[in-house]
Amino acid sequence: MWYNYRAGVVEITTTGRKLTNLRHNPRVALSVQEDDAGSAVWGVTLQGTATVVEDDAERDAVLARINRRYGADEDAWATNTPVKIDVATVDHWDYES
Repeated sequence: MWYNYRAGVVEITTTGRKLTNLRHNPRVALSVQEDDAGSAVWGVTLQGTATVVEDDAERDAVLARINRRYGADEDAWATNTPVKIDVATVDHWDYES
């Protein structure tokens, strides 16, 4: 999943059933793990509240930020719906320590 992190907020995009579920229940958890040759090195789990971006100008801005981060055209994936996750808690682990 492509994402962007800004000042305590994770920006993602989604569609379909996941979008429907977020609108029904905005409580979310997101985990990211770094692997090295198939072995876990570290990971982080974020928990928070998701908000679907409805404003057209903000929608375009979020999509552009995410796409720029990954080197895609700013208007790529225009059919996806942006979501902002306000991070409440963060858990981190490091398998190399």
